[in-house]
Amino acid sequence: MNIRTLWSFDGDAEKLKHDSARIPAFKTFEGVDKDYAHLLIGSGLAEEVGAESKQVAPKSTKPAKPEENKGGKADKPDAEAVAKKDGEGA
Repeated sequence: MNIRTLWSFDGDAEKLKHDSARIPAFKTFEGVDKDYAHLLIGSGLAEEVGAESKQVAPKSTKPAKPEENKGGKADKPDAEAVAKKDGEGA
């Protein structure tokens, strides 16, 4: 499995085929043991790269219809209109 480190950390140099236990950030490792790769990915220290990657692009959202839009001046009563209405009834 191919992974790319996101953070530097002290790891298992043999499983990553690296010369020291201090693993640098933003380095790509090829042929990493799947169990160790999933451990690093689950910890947030690495991400999977290459053809085996199963990352999916986010789904697009549908645009809101005009009646679904929230906010704006038209939805809120004018402060002067509210004051007039309160003053008329008294």
